[in-house]
Amino acid sequence: MSTRNRSGAHLALMLGLLTTSAAFAAAASNPGAHEHGKARLEVAIEGRTAIIRFESPAMNLVGFEHDPRTPEQRQAITDATGHLEHHALLDRSGDTCAITDSRVERLAGRADPETHQADHGDHGDHGEQDHHEAHSHHDDDDHAEASSHSEFHVMQTLACDEPLAGQTLTTGLFTEFAGIEVIEAAWVSGSGQGGASLTTDRPTLTLSR
Repeated sequence: MSTRNRSGAHLALMLGLLTTSAAFAAAASNPGAHEHGKARLEVAIEGRTAIIRFESPAMNLVGFEHDPRTPEQRQAITDATGHLEHHALLDRSGDTCAITDSRVERLAGRADPETHQADHGDHGDHGEQDHHEAHSHHDDDDHAEASSHSEFHVMQTLACDEPLAGQTLTTGLFTEFAGIEVIEAAWVSGSGQGGASLTTDRPTLTLSR
């Protein structure tokens, strides 16, 4: 295995461990929740290299979570995907990190039949016709909208011109995507780990030495 491949594998392992680390648990109040306005970002660093994982509800990035229904919605997904693929999720001032690998996935949500049933409640006292008329205002799109929870997942590798330990990195995600209010961020390196809540007013993550 080449030195580059060994380094990448080591960073990927560090990133996997980060999710269950105390630092990330402290940074994210509820890391498993799908909550609009919030996103999460994890960084593993080694020397001048960083592997970043970013996850966000689709609502934050494109304004909806169902499958696209109009040309405008399809274009919104294309634009969001393109930006996430070709812009560094974190960088030093002066754009000194180059993207060497970037993968973007949109994971579409699916309707939950149990939730659908719970929403309707018990209709035992209604006849078939009464049930149909009482809920005639619902359509398939309503149910899909209520139960869909699609997300964007990004994996990105950066090669920077200087070692990242001790650096302060800034994200442009708040500027590009107005739907993001808070990013729960965490980082890990061979010398330590930490976390912070990033906001529009404070979009920076400091990596301690």
